[in-house]
Order: sequence, then C-alpha cells, then structure tokens
Amino acid sequence: MAHPEIGSLDRGREVIVWDRQGDWAKIELPSNLRVWISAKYVERDGSEGTVSGSRVYLRPGPNTQSPPLGVAEKGEHVRVVGAEDGWLQVLPTAGARGWIQ
Repeated sequence: MAHPEIGSLDRGREVIVWDRQGDWAKIELPSNLRVWISAKYVERDGSEGTVSGSRVYLRPGPNTQSPPLGVAEKGEHVRVVGAEDGWLQVLPTAGARGWIQ
C-alpha cells in the first residue's frame, strides 16, 4: 500500500526513531510538517484550536482513507494552517509518527 508523502527532511537533521523495519524508520514527526485532523473534533479560534474529541487521529491527508500517523488527545492545542472539506491542516502534536526511508 502506497502512503502519501507529507514532507522531507534536510540531510543531517536529528530525529527521534521509534522503530525500524528494513530500510525504513518510524520517527516522531518534526514540528514543521503538516497533518490533518477532522474539524468536527476541534474547537477553533482563528489559527488556534483545542481538541474536543478523545484520541482523534492525525492523518497525512484530509480523509479517513489516509492511515493514522498518531492521535491528538482531548484538550490538546493545535495550530491550524489550512482547511479543506471538513478537515483542518495542523502542525503535528507530540506523538505523531511517520515512516522515512
């Protein structure tokens, strides 16, 4: 299954590695990447938001077919940088992870 690319890292950038499988490493997502969260679980005030749902998935794309990268917990604050069809594009919260090769 192919997964969407959500960004790139500069050579030499330090990351936290959580797992390895072959040539792939599961890392904590850097704060400059963008992820998506369902808008119905975020109380938004301009570019700031507070997660109102419990354990809401963060995804690489604005749809439920995109595999979860992590979860946002109720009460967590998010920085909103975009919106599309009922989804908000936000900076990743702590614990959001993705695979790099």
